[in-house]
Amino acid sequence: MTADSQIEAGQARDAEEAPIIETVDVSKHFSAGRDPLGRARPTLKAVDGVSLTIQRGETLALVGETGSGKTTFGRLLLGLYRPTPCAGRSRACSRIRTRR
Repeated sequence: MTADSQIEAGQARDAEEAPIIETVDVSKHFSAGRDPLGRARPTLKAVDGVSLTIQRGETLALVGETGSGKTTFGRLLLGLYRPTPCAGRSRACSRIRTRR
């Protein structure tokens, strides 16, 4: 085996071992608007600080009560929603990576 083929084999093995889905500290908050007197309502935290890793061949069941954020989290994974940026940080702290 040549050095080039060893490197390619190592890269292929690393690609197989890489997670197909990985989230780090993902949050999605929604503004609840204002009350009739114009005061800001509290922010709704639909998903708050979720981290997980799914490897190829693994199955994950997302279980929770009604309104617990399951659908919102799925929409975040699909890219239908963008994660809420972290307050007070210059760069995003939420991260979602998917691999086919």
